[in-house]
Amino acid sequence: MNSSLTFELEARVGASGFRTALWRLAAEEGFAGWVAGNACKYTMHLEGDEDAIKTFMGSLPARTPRHCRIESIRLLVREQFDESRKEQFPRFRILEQGPQDNEPLALPPPDLAPCPDCKAAIAYKANRRFAYPFASCRRCG
Repeated sequence: MNSSLTFELEARVGASGFRTALWRLAAEEGFAGWVAGNACKYTMHLEGDEDAIKTFMGSLPARTPRHCRIESIRLLVREQFDESRKEQFPRFRILEQGPQDNEPLALPPPDLAPCPDCKAAIAYKANRRFAYPFASCRRCG
């Protein structure tokens, strides 16, 4: 059964790119909809097969970048899929959302060890990051 579900995610993110990661994962699954958010609260609207959406949301914490930790996922709205609105969100998008006045500041996660790609970059003498102790990327924060 096709449905339209909107979720609120609370997450601790260490670097930019969390919305982009959510966009990539949802687009890979073929969902329509959008994601918006900032600091530590995100809203994600998905349109598609309800069982597939529930499976996707259940697997999401294990599929996000390792510097992002999803603390909670809460279903806000569940609606029957409305075919007339399909043109509004024909594919998955990232929407802009500014900071809210009453929103708490996001706390960064603790430092993480460099990922294998960063370790390889540090060890490669021809790389401009050779022996640089603070190398990191979007994967490792």
